[in-house]
Amino acid sequence: MRSNLPRSVFVHYLKNFFWGLLALLCALDVAQAAYVPAYSVVMDHQDFDVQSNGTFIHTRQLLTQIDTPQGIDRFGQAKIYYDGKRSKLDVVDAYTIRANGDKVPVTLERIRRLSANTDEVSPYFTDQMTAIIIFPHVEVGSRLYYKAVLHETEPAIKGRFSDLSAFAPHLSYQNASVTLTHDPALQLSVYAKGVEGGRTELLDGRIQYRYSLKQPTAYPYEPNQVDYVDFSPVVEFSNYSGYADLAQTTQNLFEEKTRVTPNIQKLADSLTGGTNTPREKARLLYNWVSANIRYVGIDVGASGYEPHYANDILANRYGDCKDHAVLLEALLMAVGISSSPVLINTAPSYQLPNLAGNFYFNHIITYIPEFDLYVDSTAQFAEFGTLPPTDMGKPTLITLSGVIHSTPKTNSKTDFTVTRSQLRLMRDGSIEGSANFAPHGYYKTSSRMAQFAYENRENQTVVDKLLKRFLESGSGEMTHPDPTDLSAKWTVKSQYRLDPLINISGLSAFSVPTGLAPGYIKNYSGEKPYDGRRFPYECGSSKHVEYVEISVPRGVSFSRIPKGVEASTISQSYKSTYEVKGGKIFITRTLTTERDADVCKPSKLQFDAQSFIQDAMRSDMRSQIFIQK
Repeated sequence: MRSNLPRSVFVHYLKNFFWGLLALLCALDVAQAAYVPAYSVVMDHQDFDVQSNGTFIHTRQLLTQIDTPQGIDRFGQAKIYYDGKRSKLDVVDAYTIRANGDKVPVTLERIRRLSANTDEVSPYFTDQMTAIIIFPHVEVGSRLYYKAVLHETEPAIKGRFSDLSAFAPHLSYQNASVTLTHDPALQLSVYAKGVEGGRTELLDGRIQYRYSLKQPTAYPYEPNQVDYVDFSPVVEFSNYSGYADLAQTTQNLFEEKTRVTPNIQKLADSLTGGTNTPREKARLLYNWVSANIRYVGIDVGASGYEPHYANDILANRYGDCKDHAVLLEALLMAVGISSSPVLINTAPSYQLPNLAGNFYFNHIITYIPEFDLYVDSTAQFAEFGTLPPTDMGKPTLITLSGVIHSTPKTNSKTDFTVTRSQLRLMRDGSIEGSANFAPHGYYKTSSRMAQFAYENRENQTVVDKLLKRFLESGSGEMTHPDPTDLSAKWTVKSQYRLDPLINISGLSAFSVPTGLAPGYIKNYSGEKPYDGRRFPYECGSSKHVEYVEISVPRGVSFSRIPKGVEASTISQSYKSTYEVKGGKIFITRTLTTERDADVCKPSKLQFDAQSFIQDAMRSDMRSQIFIQK
């Protein structure tokens, strides 16, 4: 699918504007009472005029007010996204109203038009453009206004129109509205929630919908909050008859492109010639596509929605998510295995919109019905049968069948880690250690990705970064298989030496160090539950088990050890044990989280339960092992 650039027009400059604000707020621990948004919306009027063939004119007038010093640099310009090939954007007017009332126009040279190719992670080619309006004399209290008109002369998908406007709870709106007028020949469905208004019929026989919103109070973004489109006031328009219609439209774009050519047949046969097991054949083909087809985002012309031919993708050895799905489907087809493209959203959104449209799904993966299995070959480090976290627990639309389905949610039985550490306390108070880390499920994907990022970097820099997490220092190294070899059994081993932690003289004490191990349990114990949540948030399920063996020098004995902790709630449990045996202490710590869904609703019960578990964990992390020389 297309990237996360807005679908229908410069469609939601506001939402784009807003995500930058979220990034700012995520880094701050701000009490709700002190929350002041960087800007507020004084006026936001959107007006759509839609023709029967799906083309439209979109007029937007947006007036925002800068409310904090932090908002001056970050939001002193507006970005409007549009398709440079299929549409024309005119910025009709733009100006700043200073705090003293002076009006300062935006001159032509302060409106810049650039390619929206801003992806710094992977290559991305697009017809999408960005008009950047640079407002002059921006200060706290300034009001920034623009009026822009976008003429879309060719729908992204022929004859189709859809749009979604969601209003963020993290901004105040003095006066917002969405108006849509359309030719009665256009069979349009409308859904609105949390706004006022409805349908009227104009004198010329055209149909109009007008919705308005006033939202005086703004609330801060909350940690792990789901996308506000899942719960905020929203207005949706679409001329798809439903999700089955959207599925069929998408499937029509894919079917011809998956043709099995001699080159594809030859490759499939060569990769699977040594096995007769269908699942193993599928795994080998998936691994090849994942490793050999470089991800390149392509959003040029119709390719924002339509994939390339499988044979061309094979020849070029690159493509985006649509192309990955097409080539994998063709290879599977070549060995007699049926599959289907799947529409999915990788943002933190877990609710399908009420209406089907081109505005929600931003990614395509693959579903193999024979194994009831989802795979995502664009996730370079995800083994066959697993998905990256951004794909898990999400609603899906299987295009071949038109069925609304979902990917598996996180699960403590499949998404877990086991760490085994051996520590030897030296006479100078330093520690020589080793660790063996075995992740499973999406933790394996994350681990492969992390270790790939560490490759070809200065070793001590990586070690310092990892040890500093828990105020430790020292030296060491990690070893593991090639992160991109999805067939290799994945474990990460480490050898390290920690700088002196204690002075061994008479009676001494120390807490259990982490060293070059992930430290999931200690990290979680250091988090603070967010009190007073208002919005749903990502939670999920997992399990972490840590085994630690500690030995001490000859002549040194354990004089006192922690008693261990056991605590549980309806969705979480934590248990630790400490045992001295043969001059060594053996420690086991287990944290299990098992929830019914990957999204939790805010409640005092949930807050109290998490606080209870984390208080117990923090108490355990503070406990000390006493030794006597």
